Formats: sequence, structure tokens, C-alpha cells
Amino acid sequence: MPARSTAAGCRTRCAPSNRASSTNARSSENRSSSYAPQPSPRQGHSAIDARRRTDVRGYEGRPVTVVGGANSAGQAALSLAARGATVDLVVRGHDLAARMSSYLTDRIQAHSRIRVHTGSTVSELAGGDTLTSVVVERPGERPQRLASRALFCFVGADPVSGWLTGVAKAEDGFVLTDVGLPAGSALPYQTSAPRVFAVGDLRSGSTKRVATAVGDGASAVSSVHAALAGD
Repeated sequence: MPARSTAAGCRTRCAPSNRASSTNARSSENRSSSYAPQPSPRQGHSAIDARRRTDVRGYEGRPVTVVGGANSAGQAALSLAARGATVDLVVRGHDLAARMSSYLTDRIQAHSRIRVHTGSTVSELAGGDTLTSVVVERPGERPQRLASRALFCFVGADPVSGWLTGVAKAEDGFVLTDVGLPAGSALPYQTSAPRVFAVGDLRSGSTKRVATAVGDGASAVSSVHAALAGD
């Protein structure tokens, strides 16, 4: 089920093009987009072009920016640096290790082509037909303008669950299932509503990955059969 991306660590408005996948949630924990300004008659160069996460080639020897503080951002930074890019990793939190696994933070901190900016946000993108620089701000310090030819955002997701009524949800809007329910559930992936199951990005506590969502869906079939058999 779909979820809407949110730019928690990047305050610049981002408008993905139709080329980017919108099937599942795009986020620092799951999906990403890379951004490069395109001319806009309404607001200068504020229109943004989105590319897929796997589009990391072509940046050898170029500066790029990665926004996000979880594993997906760390993996992207290392992947880009491995291809020869110089990476500025912008993390809103003050501790890189707070939401990122140590096997990634250790490699990032030791990598000569990755610079980490903690407690920071991206406040401005600049360029003509392509991105040329970004401005990174940190409270109490002067803004930094950094050369950048691409911006990769891994900044979380908002669930699109307003249409789904009659089921229990977490405070953030994700749907609660099985052990996540106050009273628990005998069947995996079952919601608080009888014979209603939730899998994929919309399920609270799920791993935000396409492969995981597919696996959850296949596993939920067994629960559906069990529910039907009990009728």
C-alpha cells in the first residue's frame, strides 16, 4: 500500500516526476530520490526531477549530497563513494549512530570521500539545468554552501491510511497487526478487524522494502486460509 514521502531533513520542496516509482513508500529507510533543479516559470529553479535509487552511476569524481540518518542513507553514501563520488552526508540528528547500524557508521567515518554533517539540514538547492550546489545549515553556525551535482533523500515516509477505517492504527498512522495490537492476534498480519490483513509499508513495524512486502504478502496467505477455515 502506498505511503507519501516527507522531507524531514530537507526543507526544500521536492516534486518527483512520473519516472520515479510511487508504488510503495520512498524514505531514508526504504526508497530514495535524487534531485536536480529544472527551470520553473513560477519559482526559478525550484522544480525538482526525481531519479531512481539505483541511479548512482555517472557521479565518479563528482560531489553529491545524501540526506538521511538511517541505514538506507548510509548504504547510499557508501555506494556512491565506492563509485568515486565525494559524498556529503547530511543528518538531522546529532549522533550518526542513533539510527544507523555500527557496521555502516564505522565504514562511513573511516571513508576518505564521505563527510558527515550531523545536526544539519539542507535549506537551499542551486543550479541551472542541473544541480550545482546545496546550502547546509546547522543551528548556531554559518550556513555552508557545498558543491553538489545530485541530492539523494532518505528521509522517511507518511502512511496514506486515511481511507482505511475500522482498524486500529499506531499514533503515526501505520496499521497495527497481530502482536502489535493491544489484545494481540492469533493470526500473523491480521488487523483489529476480523478477516482484514495488512502487509507491506502500511503495516506498523514493517521493514520498508519491496522484497519484504512481497514476502509478507505470501506469508499472509496462510493466515487468510486459516481465517476462512475457521468460519
